[in-house]
Amino acid sequence: MVNTGLPNKRRGYAALLLVVALTTATVGGIILMPNRLERLLQSRWQNEERFLARLNLAFRDSVRQELKIPGPNQWTKAIADTANLAPDAVEYLDPGAAKNTTMRRILLVDPGLPNGLLPYTQNPNGLQGARTNLLGPNARVMIVSNTRSGLTLPLTSGTPSTDAFEALWTWAYDPSTKAPPSGWPSAWNQRGDCLHVSRLLLSQCFAQISADTLRLGVGVGHPIPGSVVPDQIITEPTTYYLLKGTPLAIARTDGTPYARHIVRHDQAWDLSPLVDDSTALLYFDLNESSGSAVTNKGTLGTAWNAVATLGATLGSAGPRPPEFPTLSSSNRAVRLNSLTGKVATDFAWPRRLTDYTLAGWIRPDAFYWGDGMIFGFPDALGIHLTGYGRRLTLRGISRVAGTLTHRYRYPANSWHHVALVGKGRNLLLYVDGAKVASRRSSSRSCRSSCSQTFQIGSSGRWWQPRYSGYVDEVILFDWALDPTQIVALLHGDTSP
Repeated sequence: MVNTGLPNKRRGYAALLLVVALTTATVGGIILMPNRLERLLQSRWQNEERFLARLNLAFRDSVRQELKIPGPNQWTKAIADTANLAPDAVEYLDPGAAKNTTMRRILLVDPGLPNGLLPYTQNPNGLQGARTNLLGPNARVMIVSNTRSGLTLPLTSGTPSTDAFEALWTWAYDPSTKAPPSGWPSAWNQRGDCLHVSRLLLSQCFAQISADTLRLGVGVGHPIPGSVVPDQIITEPTTYYLLKGTPLAIARTDGTPYARHIVRHDQAWDLSPLVDDSTALLYFDLNESSGSAVTNKGTLGTAWNAVATLGATLGSAGPRPPEFPTLSSSNRAVRLNSLTGKVATDFAWPRRLTDYTLAGWIRPDAFYWGDGMIFGFPDALGIHLTGYGRRLTLRGISRVAGTLTHRYRYPANSWHHVALVGKGRNLLLYVDGAKVASRRSSSRSCRSSCSQTFQIGSSGRWWQPRYSGYVDEVILFDWALDPTQIVALLHGDTSP
């Protein structure tokens, strides 16, 4: 029997194929491994860049929340508390039980910043003296990290030399050379891809707050309780530099609350009157508690004092906090019934007006058919609430310049501020500080004379119901207030 040797040949072919396969796999692995390693290193680099950006944001959030700027010995805990991380996870890239201490993050402070400024805790007076350096060009910090195991950063958290800090601050990674910052040890040559820097200007943690003619309370921790009257009385323009996140309590100089505010950006607070009250001809604050006498506090004087009729009740509650926090908590108003309610002076209008502003607060408690004047001169200049069918209209009327209308869609028993402004040929109507209607007239003035006196509450026609509801802070100027000053009236910025 002849042995052809085919099985041996087959085994030889199989062995050869196995050798070829192993060789191919080895060569392929050698070719592909650098690419995989490059992708791994690139992924680690990108992850660390994103994480440093997160830590940078957490640093600023920590300052806003705690009103403190941490120093090199406090930064890891401050960031960890804000970012919900463990302190080791902030400081080390591999924070396990056997953490790699060569792969770590540090905080560097500009050596040009005077010693002792960090850590900084918010002061009620803001930055003063040497602390204003926190706004200067040397108010800089950096978070620096190393992503290569066994390669140690040549710096530790704290204040390095000026040259070392500037070299890092101005360094930018160049992938073609992978060069580290100038002056670094030779071990870092071509290892710039393992270095990461996140920079922060401390001046960005502050905001400039300008204040004038007010009381200011600056919180250094939790928000200031509403019952606390701010203790700093400011009577001239004053500038504060406060950490973003600082709670403020702002009140008028008499202690009346104005606003509660959280500092987020530069802002100015000036509660000096935007309206020159010396030119207010008539001003009825209607703050009388009882009786029938109503005082004019405008420049026309007591000769224009008014009298409340039987249907007008003084001492009613006016617009007050908390709905209107800038007004007095004891503010009073007059309530007018629809039959006889009226507050009237004894004088008719004596002269022509080129520009004017007529304004006040209203709170109608019922709506009737007809045309009820709320306040003004019935046959020349006034603000009316008109009801026909189911349509209610707020009307600003200048007998010469014309009529403005605005659909009154507000519910009964709600306070609103209304103002009628005449400026040259322009007639404008405002509600709650916003312009709601305007028109241009061929006439430049209000009527030169009136047959009726200035009144609060009147129909002008005996067969129609009067206005029914509350009125407060009625004021007449012989000049046109601009939109900012109309808002000032809305916030009570007038005390002639």
